[in-house]
Amino acid sequence: MGVSLASHSSDALVDELMLNDAALTRRVFRPSQDHRALSRAAVEGVEDPAEAWEVLASRGVIPATWVDSSERVFALDETPMGLEPGSRSGTATHDGVLAYLSRGPTVQDVPPTVDAVVALGADVKGVTTAEQVAREAVRRLAPFGVPQPNLVCWRVVDVASWATQPGDYRHMPVAIVLNQAFERGEVHDRSLKRAKLHPFGTPAWRAAFTWECAGQWRAAARTNSVILSARAPCIEQIRDSGYPPIAETLYGEKFSSLANPFEPLLSLWASGYALDAITPTMIVLAAPRVPLAADQFEELVKDRKKSTKSKT
Repeated sequence: MGVSLASHSSDALVDELMLNDAALTRRVFRPSQDHRALSRAAVEGVEDPAEAWEVLASRGVIPATWVDSSERVFALDETPMGLEPGSRSGTATHDGVLAYLSRGPTVQDVPPTVDAVVALGADVKGVTTAEQVAREAVRRLAPFGVPQPNLVCWRVVDVASWATQPGDYRHMPVAIVLNQAFERGEVHDRSLKRAKLHPFGTPAWRAAFTWECAGQWRAAARTNSVILSARAPCIEQIRDSGYPPIAETLYGEKFSSLANPFEPLLSLWASGYALDAITPTMIVLAAPRVPLAADQFEELVKDRKKSTKSKT
C-alpha cells in the first residue's frame, strides 16, 4: 500500500500510516526527488553553491522565493550533535547534546555544497511539505515547554553518519507522560513493540517510535486519560532528562483536549526527511544527500548492530 503526501494537511495521511507502519519505514530518508536528474543537469559545471542555487531558481527548478528567503537557512557545520564544533568523530555526551540544542548548527543563506543544492532542488514539494508539518509539530509541542521558532534550517547529511548521532528527544517528556498513562492502566492499546524491531537510535527506530507514540496518544484520547498529576513518578524522570519541565497547568489535562504532536512528526518521516533538532531560534531538519536505497538501509541497520555490540 503506497502512501501519498497529497493530503498531509488532513488526517488522511496519518490514518493511512497508522494502519500500515511498514509504509512509514519504507519512506525513511527516501524522499521522492523526482526532479533529481533535472536539478543535477541544471547546475552541471557550476562549482559555487550560491551560483548553483540561483541557477535552479532562474530555470524554475526551485521557486524564485527560495533565494534570499527569510524562512529558511542552511547548516554549514556538519558536526554531529553532541560533539565539539568542528569535530567529526568521537563520543557524544548528554551535556554536548544539550549544548547543541541551545546553539544549533552554524548557518548560512544558501546550501553549503552543490550536492546539497541538488538534493533540495530535486524535491521542492517534499521540502515544502516537510517544513509545514515540522512547524505544526513544534506548535503542538508548545504546551510541553518546547521552544517555538519558525525559522527552518536544513542539514543535508550523509545518512550513515547522521544515523549514529544522538537524536533531539525534546518530545521525550511527552513520551514519558504517555508511558505513565500506560502504567496506570488507562490505555489498553500497545507498547513500543514496533520500535524494538529496529536497533535503538537508528532512523527506522526513531520513525517507529514516533508511530508508536502517535498511536498511544490516540488511545489515550479515546480513553479520556489525563496527562499526569503533580505526584506522578515520571516527574523526576522528566527533570532528569535535562529538558524543560512540563507546565503545571497541564496536570490533570486530558490528552483529548490537546492536539497530537506525533501526527505531524509522522508526516515528516513520510516525506523522507527527519527532525534533527529544535533550538530556541530554529527548527533543524535533516535531508539525505542521496536518497537511501532499500539495500543500503539494510546495510545501515547491520552496521549499527555491529557498532552496538562492540560497545557492550
